[in-house]
Amino acid sequence: MNRTRKNRSTPERRGATLLIALFVLATVSSLVVNILSTQTIEWSAVRNTLAHEQALYMASAGVHRAAAELEANSAWVGTVDVSAFGFSYSVTAVDNGLGGVSVTSTGTVSATSRALEATIEL
Repeated sequence: MNRTRKNRSTPERRGATLLIALFVLATVSSLVVNILSTQTIEWSAVRNTLAHEQALYMASAGVHRAAAELEANSAWVGTVDVSAFGFSYSVTAVDNGLGGVSVTSTGTVSATSRALEATIEL
């Protein structure tokens, strides 16, 4: 009465395990792709914000440069262009006819530009 025990695993059961594993793999892969996509968009937004702020700082530097030029010579009017390390500004000062100088400065970083206008009373 020696009975041998047969493996009762059916092919359908082994196939179900494979399907579950493939489903889990597809779900995890989809999750990873979505996370990476979201991070890429966030990094792009951070880079754009950084360039926007840096361009504003460059435009502000142009206004300060014009103020320094006017402090040294109150009759100064003209244009100054400065560029270094991928950052640049262009500042123009013109007499506004009211005893002051109108200053327009544009800061540029990469493809982002910001402009500032100021009036300096003499």
